[in-house]
Amino acid sequence: MEESELNEMFGGFDAILEHLNFLCLRFLDEIGEAQFYFDTLVDFIESQERKEIQHLKEVAKKVPDNRKGDFWEDSYPYYWKNIFEENLKESFIVSLFSMLEVYLDRTCWVLHDSKLKTPKKCDGEDSIHRFQNCLNQHVPAISSLDWEQIYKLWRIRCVIAHNQGQCLKEEDKKLLKQFADKTEGISIRNGWIEIDPLFCKSTLIMIKEFGIKLSQIISDDLTSRES
Repeated sequence: MEESELNEMFGGFDAILEHLNFLCLRFLDEIGEAQFYFDTLVDFIESQERKEIQHLKEVAKKVPDNRKGDFWEDSYPYYWKNIFEENLKESFIVSLFSMLEVYLDRTCWVLHDSKLKTPKKCDGEDSIHRFQNCLNQHVPAISSLDWEQIYKLWRIRCVIAHNQGQCLKEEDKKLLKQFADKTEGISIRNGWIEIDPLFCKSTLIMIKEFGIKLSQIISDDLTSRES
């Protein structure tokens, strides 16, 4: 799209930048809310687990020594970690990428063409690379962003969302195993992805910083054209 077309559509150059800045601020607000939600629930899960374990320790004092092993095996509250925290972590990763994809899609929507439509998804082309290609058509400087890192995190999101964390494709096993070996808070065991809260928080930070840098690069590029 030519600058003149964008100006005509959005009512001037300043309005274009204002629209793009609004999209970024909304994205950052959503990320902040997600972080508060995640931290609050992680703290709640951990506190409830501690309380229950402390209660069980008091109960265990009345259990004969020869039965304590069976008591803890039957009574230990594994569900706080294995069910509640596990579901929270997985849904959190999926939600983060939903926010990022909406932000990228709306940014493409503004920049792409006079009909304001993002290019259709090509055969064999994933959404992250589609957004990258769309944005690169208008702001080549965005190639300096770490799209490969975002893509690997997005692949983790896909495996969690579609396969419940199991790497069924050999390409996923290889790619994500290499990624996990270099990344704290994530591991691949027998083809299954295992993540902890630290990985969730670091993913949020990476996605947040990516969005901020993307917005700044686009803003700088458009401002330089106007001047």
